[in-house]
Order: sequence, then structure tokens, then C-alpha cells
Amino acid sequence: AVESTQSTGDDASVRVAVLTGTGKWYCAGNDLSNFTKDMPAGGPTEMADNGRDTLDVFCAAMINFPKPLIAAVNGPAIGIPVTTLGLCDLVYCTDSAHFRTPFVSLGQSPEGCSSYIFPRTFGFA
Repeated sequence: AVESTQSTGDDASVRVAVLTGTGKWYCAGNDLSNFTKDMPAGGPTEMADNGRDTLDVFCAAMINFPKPLIAAVNGPAIGIPVTTLGLCDLVYCTDSAHFRTPFVSLGQSPEGCSSYIFPRTFGFA
């Protein structure tokens, strides 16, 4: 995803980028089983550090994208595809779009800059 964002940003023939899903889903989010497979030698601490670094690069690619970045949410969005919507310049949603951020129920912290962007966009509780 980061490599395609970089090449698209550099392509003079591209004027805007649109993120959307296929079929009935925008995106189902991370496969949480990936966090239990292939544990690095440094254990959970190294895995968390690697995940943080990957997420930093991913979010920076969206934040620094040099062209309009539009999300066309065509169905359910769960987790990181919801939290990264705040990094887009414009978000369109179909009638079938709905959003779920299950982080607390999964014992995770929100990602994709949402803990900063969402309160500023939607207000404080």
C-alpha cells in the first residue's frame, strides 16, 4: 500500500486517488490472527515495535500524499479502514456504509491517528 501510494503520488498523469472496496465491503480491517503468528525473536515487545513502525510509515504515506485522497466507502468498514478515513481529504459514503471501531473490546488502542483526529472532527464526549 505504501509503495503504490508513493508511485501514484509521483505519477503526473494521476490527479486524484480514490480508495474504495470491492463487492459489499469497504474493508474488514486487520486479520487479528496475524498478531499471533510468526512471533519475532524479541517476542511481543519486538512485534509491537515493528507494528508501530509499520503503522507510522503507512499513516505518513497518507498524510504526505501530494494529491487529493478520497475515500468512497461502499459498505462496512471495521477498524483501521475507519480510523484512517480522517487522513483522507474527502470521504463519500453509500447508504450501505457503516463503521465499527472495536478496539476497546479487543484490548487494543485506536490507530491511524484517530485518537487525535476524531475528537477534533466530531467533538469531545
